Amino acid sequence: MKSKWNSCQLGDVLELKRGYDLPNRHREDGEIPIISSSGITGYHSEAKVSAPGVVTGRYGTLGKVFFINQDFWPLNTTLYVKDFKGNDPLFLSYFLKTLNFSNQNVAGAVPGVNRNYLHIMDVTIPEIQLQQKIASILSTYDDLIENNTRRIKILEEMAQRIYREWFVHFRFPDHEKVKMVESELGMIPDGWEVESINEIKYFNFINANVTPYEDKKEYFATANIEGTKIIKQGIWYEHKNKPSRAQKQPVIFSVWFARMKDTFKVLGFSEINKNLAEKSILSSGFAGFKSEKDVFGFLYYTINSEHFHILKDIYCTGATQMSLTNEGLKKINTIVPPENLIHKFSSTVNPMIDTCLLLEKSNQNLRQTRDLLLPKLISGKIDVEDLDIDTGELVA
Repeated sequence: MKSKWNSCQLGDVLELKRGYDLPNRHREDGEIPIISSSGITGYHSEAKVSAPGVVTGRYGTLGKVFFINQDFWPLNTTLYVKDFKGNDPLFLSYFLKTLNFSNQNVAGAVPGVNRNYLHIMDVTIPEIQLQQKIASILSTYDDLIENNTRRIKILEEMAQRIYREWFVHFRFPDHEKVKMVESELGMIPDGWEVESINEIKYFNFINANVTPYEDKKEYFATANIEGTKIIKQGIWYEHKNKPSRAQKQPVIFSVWFARMKDTFKVLGFSEINKNLAEKSILSSGFAGFKSEKDVFGFLYYTINSEHFHILKDIYCTGATQMSLTNEGLKKINTIVPPENLIHKFSSTVNPMIDTCLLLEKSNQNLRQTRDLLLPKLISGKIDVEDLDIDTGELVA
């Protein structure tokens, strides 16, 4: 391995440069991604750097590295690779992820890194052919994750369109046979009801009163689950409190959401095996609903509907931090269709939800495998020299 790897300083491998200021008032609508320390944060009409690009955080988010395959504008909170010095850009994006940038913090109270210190870091790097093989292996995992993520987005958009068609525009199956009648929410189909969202009999509201653990992370968690669960946008952290200190709820199918007005969003849904009788523990910053699977689709897309999101702003209260309380939830009324239509909708979208869950679990496994391989490949502990890998498309 040693003959194929070179010991040098990071500045011999690449040249980092600080990004550029771009105040909001100077931004123009366009298709050029604006890259901050947390990734793409907007779009602009002009590019500052040509693709391919590699960007990392200079302030705020240290150690996150982004590979950009189109022309872009790096903000002044970032460092970008100005010169790859003959090395493979995609490989370098993975390589930088293995470096401990946080040890190069020189900004005092504000986390930051100094590119001059980074340039003199001692590193070991393989020759270009090995770089391309390593990048090919790792990018295969990222490509699969991206493809799964794209499929999840398509399925969710399909289900949302069906929900809007049936329950917002009232073009549900056989809607022509149902007359419209007056209600407190306007004209609705005859036989439909208006109810408070946390009193709908199909939804079981779950309140939370657990204070986050001493690590101060906001989380919602399940007890008796080994390891960490990541399901859709929500993150499950293993809860360290004793069960006697936490409110426990049996969870079958559930939807969690953050209460805070400024950060309010549906975090995701979970599927817990009913037969395992597992319990959920919910942080005080969150709330949720659960239901049986045969009506879960209706639960999820009702809580994630535009109607719910608009009304929650009206009923958020608080002196210092606006949030949605239990009393506020009681004031959010929504239209509830007949039971047969709820079941019909859920039976239509539940297979989409099931597929999304499978794809997200697949992504979780792919990420774990990639992250295990990353340091071993980058350090040469896994030798790829004799692997027959086509790297033609990776040549910079």
